[in-house]
Amino acid sequence: MLVWNNEVDTIECMESFDRLVPGPEYRADLVFIDNNSRQEIFEAIEKHVRSRTWNHRIVTIRNRENLGYTGATTPGSGTPSARATISCSS
Repeated sequence: MLVWNNEVDTIECMESFDRLVPGPEYRADLVFIDNNSRQEIFEAIEKHVRSRTWNHRIVTIRNRENLGYTGATTPGSGTPSARATISCSS
């Protein structure tokens, strides 16, 4: 999921996915790519990730500059073991 300065929707997306997708038998990696959000937004998202135990692995990637949609989502799509990839943004 591409993120840019949107802490509230990003956290809600994490929570929703974790509630809706079944546990370990449907193992999923949630990849959140921060497209150079303000520091306090990125820190709040990171804090939320560390604040609890998740049913799925959550990975955050932070770009040093805003790369636009296509440039920013490319690094997160390289999961070789993935049977499917879903891309969205907030």
